[in-house]
Amino acid sequence: MTILRLLGSGSENGGCPALYVTEANGLIAQGDSLRNGTAVLVPHELLNWAEPGMQLMVETTEVPGMVVITGEPVSDEVRMQLTLDPTETAVEVPACVR
Repeated sequence: MTILRLLGSGSENGGCPALYVTEANGLIAQGDSLRNGTAVLVPHELLNWAEPGMQLMVETTEVPGMVVITGEPVSDEVRMQLTLDPTETAVEVPACVR
């Protein structure tokens, strides 16, 4: 079973947006689904929840204060651990540690 540790969430109930780290040091970004579930739209502040030395590759958007994170769709096992609304998804990206 993949173990997730919550780094931060913009929701009191652990919903969207959120950033998690896995036991394999991958990052899970949860947000509004884009690009058929291979990207999420999240507030720029989500990046502040990354631990020191972690970096995320993001794309800027035309929406002020929002960024796009692209990654691999998470497994069903991980999805079951998350609180996702129908318009949300989560993607896994490697944690680029300096």
